[in-house]
Amino acid sequence: MKSNIHLFFIALLAVGQLTCNPECISIFNLQVQPPACPAGFEVLITDEGNNASLRGRRVMFDDVEAEKVTYVDGWGLLATVPASLPNGEHSIRIEEPDCDDEVRVPFVVTDAADYFNTPGFIPPAPPEVIIPTFSASIFPPSVTNAWISADDQDYCIWFKFVMNGDEETKVLRSNEFEAELNGSFELGVRELLPALGVACPAASTFYHAHPVSGIVDKDANFIHIFIDRTSGNPNGEDLGIEEFKGFFIEIPDRYKEWQPLPCGTWADERKYMMVLRSEQTGRQLVMYQQE
Repeated sequence: MKSNIHLFFIALLAVGQLTCNPECISIFNLQVQPPACPAGFEVLITDEGNNASLRGRRVMFDDVEAEKVTYVDGWGLLATVPASLPNGEHSIRIEEPDCDDEVRVPFVVTDAADYFNTPGFIPPAPPEVIIPTFSASIFPPSVTNAWISADDQDYCIWFKFVMNGDEETKVLRSNEFEAELNGSFELGVRELLPALGVACPAASTFYHAHPVSGIVDKDANFIHIFIDRTSGNPNGEDLGIEEFKGFFIEIPDRYKEWQPLPCGTWADERKYMMVLRSEQTGRQLVMYQQE
């Protein structure tokens, strides 16, 4: 009897040491953005409201260690998907050696061609996660203009605002599918240019002037937009509404060298940039204002 009591107290002590370990910071809300991408791409792993819990953690894709892991203070872990990982469903495991535990989240490896040509007109996304940096010079004098994807120069969103006299308000004017494009909309550059009288080869991807609504607030550096793809599609499909949130940012080094625009139009300079993240897919959308 004494032997059983002795073993019970030893076990209780061991549990107490584990749960009271000051180095053990539990992970409660593990998320990965985006939750699907090709092998070799970068993902952002977060523990919302508790990202310090991820510092120093080991990241495994099934039983394969991430090719590169970087902890970014205030954001979480940047992890590169192993190039050897086949397409399909996997698990990301975050090992917690101090807690003698691990946390998992589902993840899908997709083919690169499918990732960049997904039905539903999903906008292009960068292969690396963009961690925004800010300064006083990141805000354009006027937002009204075509903002072009830095990852696919054939994709753009044209922003147009409800005006207060000659000044932009924070509220976007959504395109209303009248005789002319009179508001904010999603469009391919090669779709837009012929309407402006610029000769351009036929586009292979169409975005059908889907209306864009929402708020672009330079004072608070907050962007919250909705792309309405419920109508205007070639076969009458309802492709839903995609919601994005983001910021104006300093231009990352990877985007300081630009690719020519389709049809060789417009000036060759990027001065202002924004990064948005889809609430539906977790994918980022990086766009710049063409001077």
